[in-house]
Amino acid sequence: MSREHCYKLLSQAIGEAVKLETSDGALYKGIVVQLDANYLYLYGIDENEKQQGMVQITPDNVDVIPLASIVMLDILSIF
Repeated sequence: MSREHCYKLLSQAIGEAVKLETSDGALYKGIVVQLDANYLYLYGIDENEKQQGMVQITPDNVDVIPLASIVMLDILSIF
């Protein structure tokens, strides 16, 4: 998946939950909190938050993922 294609999809998914896999095999599930030309900023969701329907985003909990490393992307419906 190209960086440009990821950017286009994710720019429409700010605030939405996504599941993705990177080229090194890492799996992520979280909320898209920010996006720039090269990186996705993703707040990881754990199962407790998912069940409670509550999410508190702090800078400590945000993963920074290079767009060029994303090989699979799903937009999720969690609530």
